[in-house]
Amino acid sequence: MQYSSHQPRLIAISSHKGGSGRTTLALNLAAAWSDAGEHTVVVDLDPRQGASLWALHTNHSTASFNPLAMVLAGLSDSEEEGASPVADILGQARRNNAVNVIVDLPAQPDYRSMAVLKAADLILVPAAGSALDADLTASTLKAIRESAHEYTPAPAFIVPVLEAGQLPSQGLRAMGLPLAPVLHRQPELSQGLATPGSKAASEVAAIAAYASERLQQKQAAPAFAAA
Repeated sequence: MQYSSHQPRLIAISSHKGGSGRTTLALNLAAAWSDAGEHTVVVDLDPRQGASLWALHTNHSTASFNPLAMVLAGLSDSEEEGASPVADILGQARRNNAVNVIVDLPAQPDYRSMAVLKAADLILVPAAGSALDADLTASTLKAIRESAHEYTPAPAFIVPVLEAGQLPSQGLRAMGLPLAPVLHRQPELSQGLATPGSKAASEVAAIAAYASERLQQKQAAPAFAAA
């Protein structure tokens, strides 16, 4: 088999809050980009392996996104402590001829997630509008800043993941990061992928277009507001 020699774009999905929508966002972005002609894989670094288990048991797919083939398990626990997972992740993506690789990071940061955040081309932070979400989002942003020490940080954006009819809260707006388009929690998303033509699919498409535009912009500006 001919493997791709190009460097896939690395997109990190990071949040310290369980149930924030990390896996839902990762899967739906991968499906949207793949259906748009940008072959995208998901690497599951969450110890709970939610994306991997979903891929094993779901019968949901799209025209160009086959979860069983395109959701990849993260590194084994036998990996040497302190080793960077980035080369392995990018290698998996190249072997799958992927243009993009989305990494579903764990809620509790570890050396793997820090390495991914340092190497990422784009960081997306899903967050709801409650005070707890705002506090945990602040913790996520602190970890991202720490990962960027002595590095040029990747562009980072908050993706509001809200209940139907909600708008982003002032707490999220005050986080110092740009807000991407909103993803509302539609019932269909509990099964994994948005139904083509649905409101959820339209919202995912808007987030995918927003992220693609940011990936294409080679801006040197820092991703964070000044402390």
